[in-house]
Amino acid sequence: MSMADIRYQLAPQMRIYDQLQQVWLPYLMFSQMPNFQSEVVSTDVRGLRISPQYDNVNHISPNTPINFLTGGSTAFGVGASSDKNTISAILSNNLQNYWLNYGGRAYSSTQELMSFLFYSNYWKNIKNVVIFSGVNNMVLYYISRYYPELLGSFYFSNFYYEKMNDLKRKNSFVKFLRTAAKTLLKPFYPELDYENISIQTLFEILMGNVELGKQNQIQKNHGIIHRKDINMFYEVTERDLLLWRSFGKAHNFKVHFVLQPFFNWTTKEPSIEEKKLFEALDKSQQQHWQTIKNYIDNPMAYKEYKDRLQTICQSFDISFLDTNTFFDASLNNSFLFVDRVHLNDAGNELIADIITKNLNL
Repeated sequence: MSMADIRYQLAPQMRIYDQLQQVWLPYLMFSQMPNFQSEVVSTDVRGLRISPQYDNVNHISPNTPINFLTGGSTAFGVGASSDKNTISAILSNNLQNYWLNYGGRAYSSTQELMSFLFYSNYWKNIKNVVIFSGVNNMVLYYISRYYPELLGSFYFSNFYYEKMNDLKRKNSFVKFLRTAAKTLLKPFYPELDYENISIQTLFEILMGNVELGKQNQIQKNHGIIHRKDINMFYEVTERDLLLWRSFGKAHNFKVHFVLQPFFNWTTKEPSIEEKKLFEALDKSQQQHWQTIKNYIDNPMAYKEYKDRLQTICQSFDISFLDTNTFFDASLNNSFLFVDRVHLNDAGNELIADIITKNLNL
């Protein structure tokens, strides 16, 4: 039986999520396909997931008290069997108030923030924003070949940079300059990426405007291959949380950061179903994914990440909650994960219950 067969047998809703394509957007780069309709998942005109309690949010007064759940694909609800079984929908039922789902599949912390900025201006009485996130920023750091130090990365960035650089390479003049630069400068600057170097950087070097040792920094800022400095993605996360805090203070809403569960960060043993899904997934993944998993599986990496996130949140007066600690041995026989990141209906119910009981909403 193939990986897909096992996956669709144990989590049949995943077949529909696999059919939900993405569309390219300005600034955000991409989002879910808008106006997608199915029994499992539906999106509105913006590509945001519909909450079944109020599928047309424009019928709600802008002065109505409103809450947001944002994050990546787990917040969006990948793994839920229907729109009513997402975390935001369950929170709406549990708390008897309005929760909108602003999660975006594969979003980084910066895209989560930008999506909120683009789409939340209608609402005048925001009460809470829960950021249910954490895994994507770490994965993106390791999976991205190009990681601009000040901007961070995004899914599909490798594809984006390669296509943009292909366009540059087709320019014969640019190609000539890079070839000449490689011949003349490589003995002096062997670490430069001459296949992708910008013309601006070349001229700065040739004109003597770049001090020795700083040419490497220029390439970092232009999105060239990043060096193994893990502080980069912490700084991106810290910047985004600072901006969340600033917007919360300006508009009088509370910001909460909830570190999402990653199965290998929990002490839960896999259920029979989870074990089958994980084994099938491991067999099908490419080698680079296995390498990345080895980085983030490290218990010390998880502890450092959690501790640094908690410190950042405390410094910004953002409440912090780590949901991984709730997935313990008492849940060993419970089928909660459809893969190591995404949750099924029971998993979403558990997360909504954890949020309800542990955050001051």
